[in-house]
Amino acid sequence: MRGEYFPLHPLRIPSGWTLRHNNFVDAPLGHFYGYYDGLLLLAYHAEWDLLTDLSWLPGPPGKDPAEAGSFLLRVMSDERTGHELHRIESRDQAVIVTELERLFAELPVRHAPRVRYANYSCEEVDMLMGLYKAMLKLRSEDPAFDASCQTGDLGIESKLQAIAPMARRYWEGIDPETRDSDSRWTERIFYPNVLQLCDWSHARREKENDLFARWDMYFRGAKG
Repeated sequence: MRGEYFPLHPLRIPSGWTLRHNNFVDAPLGHFYGYYDGLLLLAYHAEWDLLTDLSWLPGPPGKDPAEAGSFLLRVMSDERTGHELHRIESRDQAVIVTELERLFAELPVRHAPRVRYANYSCEEVDMLMGLYKAMLKLRSEDPAFDASCQTGDLGIESKLQAIAPMARRYWEGIDPETRDSDSRWTERIFYPNVLQLCDWSHARREKENDLFARWDMYFRGAKG
């Protein structure tokens, strides 16, 4: 109903994104979205020139918007030209929230190597994305690890980009039987321990031999 108050959906938004507009409320479709038409959320990532746009489409004229309407989530590169990278349409708010948070976390990681690191392989991009997501999880769940990250968000992102190719090379040297023993071994074991064995007290690039020696101390039973 008009005049009712509904809270905004709580969203996990990593650093780098700026919310320019947010009216994405947690409300039954018939109570709020039945009267709404237009932009709900607009977020911009200045470093990679990415624009995330969430709108409510009320559906065809003459039909009940609460029954015929849907959310449209789009991501565009280059704010000026609006080249569309991704779109999803759904009536399910939970689906939209999950997709928004996934895009906020993954888009800069997938976009960055194409822009700044043209020599990244697809496998290295995947490693970078995995490490980035693991970093977000570690910092949110482990206060001691978060306190050890003293370089600032930009320093951490820069260091992750430097570590990813080395981590990929190290991963390829691990016994395939170990990697394949658990379908989530890389996500649950490899990513977090690779990150925890790096030095996040400074933004300087670490030497590959030094990192491999540290990783060997933990993964020595997994090396072939």
